[in-house]
Amino acid sequence: MQIFMSLARGCAAMVFLVSTAGSFAMDWPTKPVRIVVGFPSGSNSDIIARELAEPLAKVLGQPVIVDPRPGAGGNIGTQAVASAAPDGYTLLLATNGTQAINPSLYQNLPFDTEKDFAPISLICDIPNILIVNKDFPPNNLHEFMAYVKSHPDQVNYASSGNGGAMHLAGEQFKLMAKVVMTHVPYKGSPPAMTDLMAGRVQAMFQLLPAVVGRVGDGSFKVIGVASKARIPRIPDVPTLSESGLPGFESTSWYALYAPAKTPPEIVDRLNLEVARVMNEGLSKRLMTLGVVPRLSTPNELRSLLKNDMPYWRNVLKQTGAKID
Repeated sequence: MQIFMSLARGCAAMVFLVSTAGSFAMDWPTKPVRIVVGFPSGSNSDIIARELAEPLAKVLGQPVIVDPRPGAGGNIGTQAVASAAPDGYTLLLATNGTQAINPSLYQNLPFDTEKDFAPISLICDIPNILIVNKDFPPNNLHEFMAYVKSHPDQVNYASSGNGGAMHLAGEQFKLMAKVVMTHVPYKGSPPAMTDLMAGRVQAMFQLLPAVVGRVGDGSFKVIGVASKARIPRIPDVPTLSESGLPGFESTSWYALYAPAKTPPEIVDRLNLEVARVMNEGLSKRLMTLGVVPRLSTPNELRSLLKNDMPYWRNVLKQTGAKID
């Protein structure tokens, strides 16, 4: 219900903004717009950015180019946007990892996620899914926890990098399940998946869009999804909470930002067009990927970040997660 109320609010905002957008719609954009992602091609950020770029290009009347800038847990791409000209032609497809977690994970970041960016809109929430190598003995959560407990520190779990959503999901799991596993960080989720499927690591929490099309094809075993409720795209996959770890949830939000001092007219236009493409089909497309569409106003996104930062600071403190 909340999703569709947000979509409806986007439509209402569209009606209001159309009358005010005319004064600048002829001036911007006049050239291609870039959406920078801080993670590699094929990553979840890249997938979401490309799903957004195609319909956004149609309504803006200019190409929208996805520009992966991977490295340092998303910080390289994030910094590129923070230092870009605030003219609406360079945007950031950010995550709660880049905006809310990294400021507590990294020391001396060259940008401030609250001050150096203009929030535009939330795009979606993405749940993690716990998967294991196809030859790994456990087939469900009960068997997985029993195996890990009987093989302390012998099970390796992969992630897309230190401090990212997959790493923190694994650390939260260890705390709640009272098990010991060894974290193996990679430079992005694609190489982590490669090693999981080759058996060089046994398990990983993966964000759902990267694997939803392969669930059930025998490439890996699925232990459970880390969402509050089952995902309509994969209704037969149980949640970890219902399978024996009550209350366990691990999701990430994705959002669109511009550099600070981007003209508010451009921010409002982009917020309007994101709501428009979401209502005209993008939300349905995202749901086929196992994603939960989630719109917001710029102020709502600003408030979300402000509330999330102390939450993740505490999670990092509890788990002891850090950059090596």
